[in-house]
Amino acid sequence: MAGTLVPPWFEAPTPTNEEQNIVSMLWGFSLGVGLWSGFKGSQQSMASWQRTHRVNTYVLLIWTEWMASMIIGVVSWCYLTSLINPSFEYFFLLRECCYEYEILDKELMINVSW
Repeated sequence: MAGTLVPPWFEAPTPTNEEQNIVSMLWGFSLGVGLWSGFKGSQQSMASWQRTHRVNTYVLLIWTEWMASMIIGVVSWCYLTSLINPSFEYFFLLRECCYEYEILDKELMINVSW
C-alpha cells in the first residue's frame, strides 16, 4: 500500500541477503553504541542530579540527542526489514521530529555559550 506521494506503480527495492547482513551488523553495532551511550548518559545524569538537584542544559542535550538517534535507528531498521512501507508521511514526520530535537540541541548550545 503506497502513501500519499508514492505512485501506485512504485515497487520498493528488496535488499539481497548480503546487503541485509551488512545492514544488520551495522545496525547491531550502532544499537550497542546507543545502549552504551544511554548507560553513560544515565550515569552522568544521576551525578548531575545529585550535585544540583535539578535538570541542567547538559542533561537535556544528552537525552534529546539520544532520543533522536534511537528513533532514526529504529525507524530505519523497520523500513529495511519491510515492516514499514514507503510513504511520504512516515519519513517526513520522522525527519521533522528528529530535526526538531537536533535544532533544540543547537539552540541550547548557542544560548548557553553566549
